[in-house]
Amino acid sequence: MSEARRKNGMKKWLALALNVFFSSVLISCGGGGGSSSGDSYSPTPNTYIYSAPSSQTNSSIAVVSAPSGSAFSTSISISGSSANLPLISVTVCEPGNASRCNTINNVLLDTGSYGLRLFSSLLSLNLPQNSVAGKPLYEKTDFLSGSVWGSVVNADVYLADQKAPNIQIQLMQSTYPQSMTSSTANFYTTPNALGANGILGVGALLQDCGASCAYSAFNSPYYTYDSASGTVTQTALPISQQIPNPVAKLSNAAYTGGIQIDLTPSARTTIIGGVSAAAGFVLGVPPTALPNRTVKLALNSSAHFYTGYTAQTVGSSQRTLTSFIDSGSNAYFFPDNDITTCTGNSFSFYCPTSPLNLTASILNASIVGQNNNQTISIPFTVGNYSGAATAFRPNLAGYLSKYFDWGLPFFYAHKVYVGFEQQDYSGNTIGNGYTAFSP
Repeated sequence: MSEARRKNGMKKWLALALNVFFSSVLISCGGGGGSSSGDSYSPTPNTYIYSAPSSQTNSSIAVVSAPSGSAFSTSISISGSSANLPLISVTVCEPGNASRCNTINNVLLDTGSYGLRLFSSLLSLNLPQNSVAGKPLYEKTDFLSGSVWGSVVNADVYLADQKAPNIQIQLMQSTYPQSMTSSTANFYTTPNALGANGILGVGALLQDCGASCAYSAFNSPYYTYDSASGTVTQTALPISQQIPNPVAKLSNAAYTGGIQIDLTPSARTTIIGGVSAAAGFVLGVPPTALPNRTVKLALNSSAHFYTGYTAQTVGSSQRTLTSFIDSGSNAYFFPDNDITTCTGNSFSFYCPTSPLNLTASILNASIVGQNNNQTISIPFTVGNYSGAATAFRPNLAGYLSKYFDWGLPFFYAHKVYVGFEQQDYSGNTIGNGYTAFSP
């Protein structure tokens, strides 16, 4: 795959994966995207807490100082009237000013995207606008179910109490240029419509576009925008000005190599009331080696691997499906026409009459301390979605053509590690990243 197809193809895959995620969230909230006047997204009391979240809410915007807490891990809550929505808090500050900060709760933790995106209505900071040739810089991020539009600004970003200084983030806005057409049904313009106050993308890639956008405006998500005339112009953008994976930009190099997410049963017991070193959202990967027996998957240039799956029909052959482990998808998503799907607004989900115990095979895996090129069988259960608005749903699954998306239920059974790709100073990839998980 060429560099251009690698980055922009990834974004199209993200759109596909998040389409089913966000559409399911909107459906579970009653369809139509919720209130258009909400200033922030606040989950309903139906909440399964993995560790105690910040007491601050976004019902009013507060200016606070930079955080002081755990150096390397932070809390995750599975919250809301939609199932399997992993939410964390992120603090952003005016560059170089630790006394001018906003803490934003209920930000989607997403291993399937790259970069921080927050709704501008939730911030009361003076964040410098980026520009190209003197014109303000914006980004249009497309998903199959909708798009987001917003300015590219600089901010100091705190994850746990680690700082990513003066990095680019996107401020999603409630309006968009009328001349800007969407390839999808609508623009997400409010937190309630999106189902979160923002998205923290911490997947294996280092930018949301990469080297292809540095050389050509073709397929670039970046635009200059003249608000007076409404003129938008697609633009190439150097690596140094693109929206980065915030973890890779942390000042402390000990934490920049990747992330860990632990939502397994032992972690859920351990971290209620406080975050431990091994639980929740953890910055960095083990400094020496992954634990023995960890399953490690080398990713291709699009941050994908492959899963084999056989449908329920007797005599069906195994299909090899492009695959990813994605905390931003609220279910297992895969194609199986033999499983009954739900009706009405829940049509994306499976609704078998009784729970199904299934198995898929992850291909070409290595087992730390053992052998490479192994096929790993992963058992999982598909239950009946039935439209129930329950936050914690470990057997939720739905239909997705051509892909196998190991969504958030996978994280309930496996601790997950994401190792970031490596780039040279020109932004060219010199080492693809990896995904790994506990057996």
